[in-house]
Amino acid sequence: MPNIPEDDLTYTGTQAYQAPTPDYKPDFFSETIPAAFRLENTIGSIVSGSLGGMDGVEDPDFDPFRNLRPIDKEYADRFAFADTSSDVAKIKTQIDREMTDRETLSSSGGLGTIAAMSAGILDPINFIPVGGAAYKTYRTGGSILRNAGTTARAGLLSSTASEAVLQHTQMTRTYGESAANIAASTLFSGVLGGSMATARRMIDGSGRSVDDVIAQIDNDLTVGSGSVGAARVKDLDPESISKIEADVRKMVEDGKIADSEAGNEIAKRITGELLNREGMQRNLAVDVLLKAVGSQDPTLRIIQSPSQVSRELGQEMFETPLVLGKNIVGEATPVSVQALVRGYEAGKYRALSGMDDDFVQYVMGRSKNFGDVVRYESGRLLNINKGKLSYRQFREAVGKATRRGDDASSLSGIPEDAIPHINSAARRFRSEIYEPATQKAIDQGLLPEGVTPKTAETYLNRVYDLDKLADPAVQARFVEVTSKWLARKAEEARVRTTTFEDEVAVLKKQIQEKNNEAPLLLERREKLHARDLKEIEMQPVQLEALAKEILFRIKGTPAGRLPYDVSMDRIDSGGRAASSKAGPLKARVFMIEDELIEEFLVNDIEQVAKRFVRSIAPDIELTKKFGDIEMTGKIKEIQDDYMRLMARPDADVRKLEERMKADIKDVVALRDSLRNVYGMPEDPMDWKIRTGRALRQLNYVRLLGGMTVSAIPDMGRPVMVHGFSRVFGDAIVPLIKNFSAMGKLTAQMRDMGLASDMIMNSRVQQLADVTDDFSRRSWIERGLGAMSDTMGMVSLMSPWNTAFKQMTAVVSMNRMIRGIDAEIAGTISQGERTYLRQNYIGKKEGVSIRKMLNEHGNIEDGVQMPNASEWTDRNAYDVFQAALNRDVERIIVTPGLDKPLMATSSEVGHHVFQFKSFAIAATQRILLSGLQQRDMAMLNGTLFTVFLGMASASFKMWDSGRGDELKDWTTEKWIAEGVDRSGITGWLFEANNMIEKATRGNIGVSALTGGKQMSRYASRDLFGSLAGPTADTLDLAASITGSLSSVAFGDEDWAAADTQAVRRLLPYQNLFLLRQLFDSAQEGINSSIGAR
Repeated sequence: MPNIPEDDLTYTGTQAYQAPTPDYKPDFFSETIPAAFRLENTIGSIVSGSLGGMDGVEDPDFDPFRNLRPIDKEYADRFAFADTSSDVAKIKTQIDREMTDRETLSSSGGLGTIAAMSAGILDPINFIPVGGAAYKTYRTGGSILRNAGTTARAGLLSSTASEAVLQHTQMTRTYGESAANIAASTLFSGVLGGSMATARRMIDGSGRSVDDVIAQIDNDLTVGSGSVGAARVKDLDPESISKIEADVRKMVEDGKIADSEAGNEIAKRITGELLNREGMQRNLAVDVLLKAVGSQDPTLRIIQSPSQVSRELGQEMFETPLVLGKNIVGEATPVSVQALVRGYEAGKYRALSGMDDDFVQYVMGRSKNFGDVVRYESGRLLNINKGKLSYRQFREAVGKATRRGDDASSLSGIPEDAIPHINSAARRFRSEIYEPATQKAIDQGLLPEGVTPKTAETYLNRVYDLDKLADPAVQARFVEVTSKWLARKAEEARVRTTTFEDEVAVLKKQIQEKNNEAPLLLERREKLHARDLKEIEMQPVQLEALAKEILFRIKGTPAGRLPYDVSMDRIDSGGRAASSKAGPLKARVFMIEDELIEEFLVNDIEQVAKRFVRSIAPDIELTKKFGDIEMTGKIKEIQDDYMRLMARPDADVRKLEERMKADIKDVVALRDSLRNVYGMPEDPMDWKIRTGRALRQLNYVRLLGGMTVSAIPDMGRPVMVHGFSRVFGDAIVPLIKNFSAMGKLTAQMRDMGLASDMIMNSRVQQLADVTDDFSRRSWIERGLGAMSDTMGMVSLMSPWNTAFKQMTAVVSMNRMIRGIDAEIAGTISQGERTYLRQNYIGKKEGVSIRKMLNEHGNIEDGVQMPNASEWTDRNAYDVFQAALNRDVERIIVTPGLDKPLMATSSEVGHHVFQFKSFAIAATQRILLSGLQQRDMAMLNGTLFTVFLGMASASFKMWDSGRGDELKDWTTEKWIAEGVDRSGITGWLFEANNMIEKATRGNIGVSALTGGKQMSRYASRDLFGSLAGPTADTLDLAASITGSLSSVAFGDEDWAAADTQAVRRLLPYQNLFLLRQLFDSAQEGINSSIGAR
């Protein structure tokens, strides 16, 4: 060997490999992702492996194995062709970089696994052939096994080629590692291909000729078959099938469709005809799932009813996220009462948002910016913003002004500079809420034409402040004021009696003169006189007793139900109004002037207006749709329809009778739920009811601090429904290119009541199962109520909801408009037509919407502005608004009426089902809806949503201090966690998690994957998992009480677990923004007191 200088034999790499420290946390974007692409992507590996060719003078006697480090000896074969020390140094440099990359991925835990999988999937060598093969199997259909084999072969070849490149460009990649990757890729590709074939086979008749399909149908009808499809085909009469066959055959003869497409067309039409009768679109997957979830809530039960009247009534009453059979054959779902009631949210949003603007103009002298009200109120607490009205005082002044002709000038204690802004807000509530609703009530005959308030200059519904009326001193004041008013009314009655004879004589004369109105006027006057005679006989002590009776009845009226403008002669034994009409629609008997009892009323316009809309909107729309609030005619039609079914010779009468009773029970429950009275307690002020309400609010503010992180999979839902191209093309790209125009469009969406969570807080409260009850007597109730009201903002959930609902609304709107245009042009596809129909848009409605867009809309920087507030066709506006609302609420899952009745019928149900609303709603809105959709958008969105579920799980683990466990998660464990967190399985994974909890992981998905129990239930005990979060709260309280007792009597020392229990009862304790602060405080307390 020639004499080689010593420095030629030493390592001259730029950065020697060093094992990372245990606390090393790589940055995901700058370190983890690049490392993944260098190791698992051929392009990245080629680029990073290009260190330059071997150089230096070739020396046949050069020993490349001299001075190898221990780590180099594991890859000694890589040095065999090194001819110089420079070549050795380059190989060592690449080994060090690859080892560093591997440690980076390992230290990244689950995120490293996700990054590595993503880099491999996006490798062109894998993505193009496997993706193309999978798409081809979906397009062509065929045998599941054959197509699985096709894509498996594509996966085998592509992964083999990919691993060959990676082996050639990397120093540390082993053959065993490559073999494992090839096997996994082949298996995954086969599963993907089989899934695509399965999805295609769900579309009956694909690629079959008209004669083939007709022959198969005839065989099913005559010979019979065990298939679900055949069983359902038999439910059709031969005339219907013959008509479909003839129509499609003529389409083939006319050249409108190819013969090879006729089978699919017949299958679609038969399916549509069946489902138009059955209610919802069905396929094998949906049928199987309905066996498990079909009875979970009244909406699903009604939509599967054997009575067509019940099914049609359900469509008129409530929204369904599912595709109906009528949608497939071109008939639109009718706009439901639930959708129309939600439409009132738009006026409420505009009024509340406008009031915020008026307040900011008053206190800051400028237009509102995000967070202005919160900053101002915080300043008041710090004695910065004194001298101005608080926001609560401003809202109360608006309420009082609304009773005074929308004029605050007569109010005492109101600063002069506040009056114009208060008046502006009052006028807005009048124009956006009270006047439209009142006119609709008049149109439906619920209020008489020309109705005017008799107790105030302008109308504002009464809501009694039961917190104040709980005070004995305030009660005495109320009785005093009411007694004086009653005495005055008695004196007025006495005066009327002196003119009674003369008035009667005049009316009798008019009767003789054939005045048609005189008999009715005489009858009324005689009734008034009889009442006057009773009133003038009452002594002061009797008047005081009557005043106390009025107080008793006001206090006994359910405060959570409606604004109680109660007729005092229509109260039942439970203290509730007996009339079917809700508060604003009742004729007042307690006709005292509002100003006299204003001190006993809730004056906060926000609370009062919410009560007004909550009560009057359902009654208006129920009456408009069904003729009366009680729906008596429709319930009779259900009974008649079942009588017809029971008259059939083969009818199971007993079963049909039971189903009829169940249908009527469900319809009545849904009606009462729409009216916000279902499950209303007899006395909502009972201490047990109030305690339960407070506990649910405590559960909300102590446990849902991480709900925004849990909502990360929301980002995948628009993709699942609309596809990547629509989401990027209609929302993401315009947002980047035309930010200003998109801002204007999203503002219009909010004005239509869409994405209004920043003001309304609606989705957060529905997910948390807390209501906006206003009666909060104790300081604890008031404090929990205030935290509950603001939790959506504190946790950032309300901004999150607003952002993604806005984005979803924009994508949905553009898709609907394109579909409408395509239908008008005669080029619409079956899928897009079905999409319009399930969202209430028939051809006629589409033409009306396009007309309004042409007349009032405009395109700004490529962004469509509907300007819906200017539309003159009210029906077109209602359909457009309802369509967008439905799509947004089903995509960004917002629970509605799709809850089990037991969840809302009692206090126990409220507690057991708290926080389960999302999972139950997702069963319909994601799982069943997705199985009906069955397209590439659904598949891509599902994969993306599961990926986001993995990201959510990872963040949750790190946030809870369990991030180190991610290193031990297998691929199967990651997928299971992603599916669980994604919500795509509805409550099925909830059931799995409870089973795992009960069996300590021996039964369930985790047992199959070989991992630990699902992380989402890791901190829950079995009792709390089954009985709800309130049970866990009470268990913690009992545990803390026991520990305090033991410490007090010297039996035991305080333990760190006791501190943890106390912490878990505190509001905001797991809020992701404050969690680390709570962790530090907990550690400090344990350290300072020496907790064992």
